[in-house]
Amino acid sequence: MSVSVIIPAFQAANTICTTLSSVMKISSAVEIIVIDDGSTDGTGDLVRARFKDGRVRVVSQSNSGRSAARNRGITESTGDWIMFVDADDQILSDEVSCFLNDERSASLYNLVCFPFTSKMDENASCVAERKTISANSVASVMVREEGRASLHASYELNSCWSKLYRRDRLVAPDGSLMVAFPMGVRFSEDRLFNLNYLKCLGDDKILFMNGKPLYLWNVNGSNTVGTVRISDIDSIFQYANAVANLVKENVISANEADSLISREALNQFSRSVETDNFDHDSVKEHWEKVLSDERIFASLGDEVPADVYGAFGHRRLAIWLLKHGKVDEAMKFCRFLWNVKVSIKEWDKK
Repeated sequence: MSVSVIIPAFQAANTICTTLSSVMKISSAVEIIVIDDGSTDGTGDLVRARFKDGRVRVVSQSNSGRSAARNRGITESTGDWIMFVDADDQILSDEVSCFLNDERSASLYNLVCFPFTSKMDENASCVAERKTISANSVASVMVREEGRASLHASYELNSCWSKLYRRDRLVAPDGSLMVAFPMGVRFSEDRLFNLNYLKCLGDDKILFMNGKPLYLWNVNGSNTVGTVRISDIDSIFQYANAVANLVKENVISANEADSLISREALNQFSRSVETDNFDHDSVKEHWEKVLSDERIFASLGDEVPADVYGAFGHRRLAIWLLKHGKVDEAMKFCRFLWNVKVSIKEWDKK
């Protein structure tokens, strides 16, 4: 069995070579497809010049976003399995090939999850045993975090990396995509992609591999996670639209949609407030606009997942304030808590 590795890349000249060098470890990779998503820093040319291995292929397109790049990669792929790798992350071992070499075992599954780490550490936590869980059960964990404690922290359910997907469950015989990344969504598009895929699998078993981490997530190098923009707040509208489409397609229920929208909205609210480059008036204006959307406002009700309240339930007050139109007060409260957290961290360093 073979795997196609898909790497969406935008302005990745500083990291793509390290990433590709690590991906070359995967001996079962029939192709490594770099989707150059309109980079202006020479990402595509750099790959062509440095990597002469026939497995490495660069596909260039105008800047269309990460979802479009991944979808393009899926349609371009030819392997039995598909693996996604971000252009600033690394593969730490060839466990993928070890798994695929056992064709009898590999044929039993349509999704395989490998452990990951966010630190280059030879003593990283090792997952002791394999687990199999039904796709429907995993989807429930993703929506409401119920049962998350039963899974090792080294598994990231909401990402598309550190996983193997069966290509024939993503691509129809006519070449059309049966499951695709939602277009125009800047955050959590992986979560919606995975939910769609899991719901298609139903009661099929998902394999969670054991052993040391396969994937190194460079969280500090992520432009999406690390950079806070005022426009990120408006991305909630695109996310809510994508969730609504999943409801129309009977992939998720209306209650599940509320859980997903409320989680994303509150995560983005925290991001917009808990940052150094904080513009109070602009943030307030954008959140008042977001909360004027009936669908988003309604999601902040009974279907708010319990874990969203925070470890100590501290976000519960912020949600109450937002529900009662007190955006300014909610911002000040969350900003206060963030400043306290920052102060404690600074104190610990002394």
